[in-house]
Amino acid sequence: MEVGFKSTLAEALPFPAAQFDVALSTVMLHHLPRRVRQQCAEEIRRVLKPGGRLLAIDFANPAGEERGNFLTGFHRHGRVNFPEVIAMLADAGLKCVKSGLVGFGGLQFGRTHGCPNITRIRETCKQTQWRTRTY
Repeated sequence: MEVGFKSTLAEALPFPAAQFDVALSTVMLHHLPRRVRQQCAEEIRRVLKPGGRLLAIDFANPAGEERGNFLTGFHRHGRVNFPEVIAMLADAGLKCVKSGLVGFGGLQFGRTHGCPNITRIRETCKQTQWRTRTY
């Protein structure tokens, strides 16, 4: 199996749609503002093949804690609200099938499967000027 790496913006991936079976996001989302995180999720969904999978791992706030540590205000090197990340992925068409603690360092994971027809549905909606809705 050939594996390649490319350094690029997460919110503007330079790959064609439906190119990959699997995507991996490790300890990166907490560096991004919410808007860019959402764009990143949408881009991941775009480049995944129908039914493609994503594994996202990141630092999460402890249960019940909405904010990260004091560094969060100065730099996005804090933690994310993982239920919010799961909802953001769902909004992008990536249904979370499993999530939980990794087991060390406050890391949590979310494993998703893309809706097999979401890309086709969204393209049809754009062509007919309908509004898309997440299912």
